[in-house]
Amino acid sequence: MSTAVYVGRDVTVTIQVPVEKEPHTIPSESPYTVTLNHSPISDRDLDGVADEVAHVTVEDTNGSPITPASVDDSAGTVTFNSGDAGKNVFISYSYDLNPYLAQEITVEPKQAVEGVDALGSDTIQAWAVLLKEISGSIREVYKPGDSEQLTRIGLAHNPCASGNGGTTTISPGYVAGYPPSRAIDEDLSTETKPSGTAPYDWYLEVIFSEWRRIDEVLLTAAFWHNHNTNLKITYWDGFAWQDYAVFDETLYTHATPETKTFKKTVWTNKLRVQGTLDDQFYTPSIFELQAYQTEPSVHGVMISWSQAGQVVKIGLEGVVFPEGSIPSPKNSPVFIVTPFKARQVKTIG
Repeated sequence: MSTAVYVGRDVTVTIQVPVEKEPHTIPSESPYTVTLNHSPISDRDLDGVADEVAHVTVEDTNGSPITPASVDDSAGTVTFNSGDAGKNVFISYSYDLNPYLAQEITVEPKQAVEGVDALGSDTIQAWAVLLKEISGSIREVYKPGDSEQLTRIGLAHNPCASGNGGTTTISPGYVAGYPPSRAIDEDLSTETKPSGTAPYDWYLEVIFSEWRRIDEVLLTAAFWHNHNTNLKITYWDGFAWQDYAVFDETLYTHATPETKTFKKTVWTNKLRVQGTLDDQFYTPSIFELQAYQTEPSVHGVMISWSQAGQVVKIGLEGVVFPEGSIPSPKNSPVFIVTPFKARQVKTIG
């Protein structure tokens, strides 16, 4: 059985957006403080206590954990101890989107719970700790012309696309033309052949507008067989290029461009297609490089409302927004409804 909770009044909603393995270098001199790309840092453990070191996870480039000296949530800064000076580190955290006012929120557990109050008194009971899944939705009044509401939460678009701020560069001796039709082009009227003596190392590099998660990469290309080696897609982890996918030229034809899909979840702001060419007259044709987030990120959500003269605060953990925001009605929206699924709900304070 399940017990549904419905709050039909003004509800303040803050969504916590996850960021994984953001690269930073700790200063070599005091105060050993780095500033994250986003702020404020979220109260990730949803205990209502600000500036806890538990709000971030830090590891060095070997994967060894590092404990910061302090965290300033509002400033978005992390300060380290002197023994960590000069280290390259990856910092994972969540940051708060600007709070918004929803008209109502519905929370419906999918498993029996203990002591859930129906919001008819001043006391909100704790939820069962073994709760497995909670469904719900956040409903807010649509503000005409507010595109942020329509895309408040959803899967990321192609970060390579020029509309998302993606730009491209290419190794010397090749012509860049991104966004496609072509980035490295076998058309002799526009192509620049590599000069010098073989072998020719080449790459196509796409730079995103921000550090972000990708789950799959699509490469549309054609390769002359027996002329390209060391073919791979690589990503920048903040300090070095890492392999995303290694492939053989025979995966593609040499005449007609084909699209292949490579899957791996990483956080990055740069991708490369690269290889080694043994003859300047058999250059590869890279028609399109696409990168997508295909799985929903796991968020936190802080919710508060006034009840009987008191402020009630609850936190949702392990939240995904599998459908994004849904206009209601579809063609002439009056409300924006954002469905969610969560793993746990807890009271705060």
